Amino acid sequence: MKGREEARRVVVAAGGTGGHVFPALALIETLRARGWPVMFLTDRRAASRAAAIPGLELHVLAAGGLAGRGLGRILRGLGALAFGTLQAAALFLRHRPAAVVAFGGY
Repeated sequence: MKGREEARRVVVAAGGTGGHVFPALALIETLRARGWPVMFLTDRRAASRAAAIPGLELHVLAAGGLAGRGLGRILRGLGALAFGTLQAAALFLRHRPAAVVAFGGY
């Protein structure tokens, strides 16, 4: 059985661009100030920004772009997206968050 804090966990997800990450980080700070445990899911581009927040549970997922790329890069991007989806699904199954807020990205 999950503990009370685990049952209240909020997952915040955002791609690595500033337009997605900075609002996500602001929400994370607000939620944490109100006592909510937060897990942040992002790609490698935003990991260093999020790592600067002490005590934040951070998970870096595989991601990749598809638009405007050659066939090889599209296939690698699809593979990364599939793997990232499996990573996120495993985290959701393990932690069963109370809420998920997504800010965009890939």
